Amino acid sequence: MGVELMLSSAQVRATHVPYKGASELVNAVLGNQVTFGMPILGVAYPQIVSGNLKALAIAGTKRNPQLPKVPTFAELGLPGVELTSWGGISVPAGMPDAIAARIQSAFEQALKQPSVRTGLLNASGEIAPLPPEAYTRGFLDEMALTKTMMKRAGLLAQSPIF
Repeated sequence: MGVELMLSSAQVRATHVPYKGASELVNAVLGNQVTFGMPILGVAYPQIVSGNLKALAIAGTKRNPQLPKVPTFAELGLPGVELTSWGGISVPAGMPDAIAARIQSAFEQALKQPSVRTGLLNASGEIAPLPPEAYTRGFLDEMALTKTMMKRAGLLAQSPIF
């Protein structure tokens, strides 16, 4: 979907080649099976650092601290191509607040561990814990962006979520 957003912003066309995941896409670019791709940075990062892949742009709102010389799409004249890969922990609706708070606290404590922080940063990640309300808002914003990208790509949702 990110490629479709970038192509739409650049007003160019390319043949879409779907892959099951970022690892398969990285392998296809490395094997010259496709000309370019927009894999999740955490997957492509080891190949970028080793010199096997060249990062041309970051699809974020700011440059990645691990790749400070790689410009954002906005800096290259393609505003609106802003995608970040993020994750978190979700629990079932209706979980008692006390249990959810314990899970959140354990997660936050894990993110403070030097080995966890180093591992995330070495994989080009950033650590930015969010309170539950901000996490939920980010998730809903991501769904809205996905809906926009699907419209630009001419895709229809197969779920009533959108």
